[in-house]
Amino acid sequence: EEEDNEEKCSRWMMWAAYVDPNYSGGEYDEYYGDNAPGVLDCHESDTQWILLGVYREEFYQYIEQISKHLWAIDEYEYIVARAGLLYMTDGDCWAVGEDNNGNVLYGGVQPMAGATFQMKVYTDAGCLTVTD
Repeated sequence: EEEDNEEKCSRWMMWAAYVDPNYSGGEYDEYYGDNAPGVLDCHESDTQWILLGVYREEFYQYIEQISKHLWAIDEYEYIVARAGLLYMTDGDCWAVGEDNNGNVLYGGVQPMAGATFQMKVYTDAGCLTVTD
């Protein structure tokens, strides 16, 4: 069956965890308030933040976990993320229909530059070749 094609390309998310050694317990307002004393600068070479580790996680699981822990259940961002997961499914690539010639079309995540992604339609079961 074509679904078990060895050419499949699994989607993974790489992420890093940091800790701010200068955190003073101000929660959200420490970084986002009007007079926020904290700085989210872990990406700068002169940061004081400490790298805890770099991790990789299957793409669907990453989006699922970040949506659960970042936003409250009634927040807009959570609702959008969960809706995206329902569309995305936990499979890397799945049949979504056929083209005008009867060839199966597949849906899946397309990683993009700048740490973004979009859903895309592909012509192969490995979700490697994007449709025109």
